[in-house]
Amino acid sequence: MLHGCGSSTSSCLPSTLPSVLSTFTALTVPTSPPTSPLDLHSISTGINHACAVTKSGELYSWGNGVTITTTAAAAAVDSTVKIDNNDGDNASSSSSSTPLPSPPPTTFQPCPLPPSLASSLPNLTAITLPTRPHILSCSCGSHHTLLVTQSGLLHTFGSNTHAQLGHDFLENTTTPKVVEALKDKTIVGAVAGSAHTLCLTLQGTVYAFGRNSEAQLGSTKYLKRTTPLPANSFEGGRNWISKVTFYRDEGGGFKEARGIRITSLAASTNGHASFAISESGTSYWWGKLDSTSTDLNDIERLPREIPFFKKSYTKMIAAGSTFCVIVNRDGTVWAMGKEGPWLGVGPNCRWKQERPSQVMLEGDLLINGVACGEKHVILTSTEGNIWACGEGEFGRLGVREGVEKASDRVNSIPRESEEGWEKIGAEEDGKKMEEEEEGRKGRRKMKRRNIMIAAGANHTLVYESITEFED
Repeated sequence: MLHGCGSSTSSCLPSTLPSVLSTFTALTVPTSPPTSPLDLHSISTGINHACAVTKSGELYSWGNGVTITTTAAAAAVDSTVKIDNNDGDNASSSSSSTPLPSPPPTTFQPCPLPPSLASSLPNLTAITLPTRPHILSCSCGSHHTLLVTQSGLLHTFGSNTHAQLGHDFLENTTTPKVVEALKDKTIVGAVAGSAHTLCLTLQGTVYAFGRNSEAQLGSTKYLKRTTPLPANSFEGGRNWISKVTFYRDEGGGFKEARGIRITSLAASTNGHASFAISESGTSYWWGKLDSTSTDLNDIERLPREIPFFKKSYTKMIAAGSTFCVIVNRDGTVWAMGKEGPWLGVGPNCRWKQERPSQVMLEGDLLINGVACGEKHVILTSTEGNIWACGEGEFGRLGVREGVEKASDRVNSIPRESEEGWEKIGAEEDGKKMEEEEEGRKGRRKMKRRNIMIAAGANHTLVYESITEFED
């Protein structure tokens, strides 16, 4: 079941609910139980829109993402854009040279939806691509969306003001389209920043495109141009797709690190920084993390190792607009970036953290998941609970008791959120389990609670599913 907290005015939460939800609330209508509840595999949220991918490979989107494509001021959609067939293997195009007006959301071909979700979420739409490819994951930027399919293709749609869609045009589009320049690559992951895109190939190579004025693309070595127009018609090399090169500090300066295989990516929520994790657990970052800084020096433009005080093995990274949070394989959490309650490092929140500082967690709490909104952090623990810190406006932390501590600008630490669901039971293998002896042979009926989290500007989404099996 999908739960949410924060501001319902963000369009990612039902407008029928109170404008501020301080605790996680089920996004359903009690009088209309779902006839076919969605079994989700991936969720993501941007500033005012959200997406979810089901385990069967279908995509659902809701929120206010249509504002850039249906207003009178929106750019016209290029009528010569190719429409993909066979999941992008072939293409056809219209011959009209007159730009068409931006299509309404019905371009997404709405499908029948579970009544509870259809009544609960604003503008909930089932998005179908021409041949219904199996979608593996989604990622929402500030105003654009990325889809990775099972066949290894990257589809993009939404705002394209900085060429963050990777297409051969700069107009916005509401129709998911394959990034043609990367069709010969097998894409296994993609993340969206404010106005840039990072994607990961099966071989562990990273490509980037979109806005680069804060060096968030990480390289000046470009793969290929994505538009036939003169380069000087765009600012900051926006019409290029770049291959990211990583660097290592070898004492006498930074040198190119060869043989690096990246396994995971992250980008700032409504920000301009980029992050990557290698198969050895080394974490890298590049771009602009602190909005108060002005010009970037040459080193700050390089994709380089995150400067831990000692050797660490990174499991995952998430980032807000001016900070990042790192979860290591040992379950510890570290924060780096601009001073503020989102750091969760106690008294050190009053100072900018140039290097990762350990987040202060209660007792022996171990963390296995992280999501960052623009100014808040959501953590999941191995005990199956949710913890949060950062700015507490709009109820986006999902915390009632202790919210003052979680949002203290000079001394914050994460506090446990009040979930809108019942706890399952004892911990086993890092997940909540409930065991029942069944039969004389001692067979056990097990329940496992799985949690996925996503955070936007002023809201948080949590998807909870229960898996039952016998041991």
